[in-house]
Amino acid sequence: IRVPAVYSDLCSRRVLVTGVAPGFHWPQIIDPPAQRQRDLHARSIFEFYVRSMCQGFFHADPSHGNVKFHGDQVYFIDFGSCKRWPSAQMRAWRDLIKSILYQDSRLFATAIDDIGFSKFQRNYNYQAAFAAFGPQAMGLWAQEGASSIQRDVLIQHFTEIFSPAAVRGRTVSGSLDMHIPPDYLLAFRAYFGMLFLVADLNVKVDWHRLTKEIVENIP
Repeated sequence: IRVPAVYSDLCSRRVLVTGVAPGFHWPQIIDPPAQRQRDLHARSIFEFYVRSMCQGFFHADPSHGNVKFHGDQVYFIDFGSCKRWPSAQMRAWRDLIKSILYQDSRLFATAIDDIGFSKFQRNYNYQAAFAAFGPQAMGLWAQEGASSIQRDVLIQHFTEIFSPAAVRGRTVSGSLDMHIPPDYLLAFRAYFGMLFLVADLNVKVDWHRLTKEIVENIP
């Protein structure tokens, strides 16, 4: 993973100036590379996002235009949209990932509270939320063995999570009222954006094992 140098003296609140990143943009990278190289690129992108979200600073605008490929290296560019979290939030996101990895509903409930997802919702249904968010949004973390990520499945999961039926299911009263912390929306955008990038590389990886290796080795 590489990030271009930032020229702070040339930057302002509205303009970000960085060095030139070598390599190719997305259209030139999909077909030519061998499977080994695509696998490496996918693992690098996935690890970059999981690790950075757990360590408190992440790129919040993953898109085909913000990634370049140079040999075995992946360059992330355009850090105009990014987020830094305090240590408490870092622990909460790490706990959320672990709760899906190990199917721990109690840890999931604690992480959801610490992130603030349930703060403004009375009678929050943690079990329903765990059932929805686990298998749908982050189920690949809980599945052992190599698997691919499909774009159409991602779209289906994303729409199901925020469907009226799913929102009602996460409140005991069946209300459609749902408070989503801004930090969560930004992280959700980054997470699903990263998955779409990986899906388009058309690879098969043991995501459960990879995520476990990443999370367990973060100090």
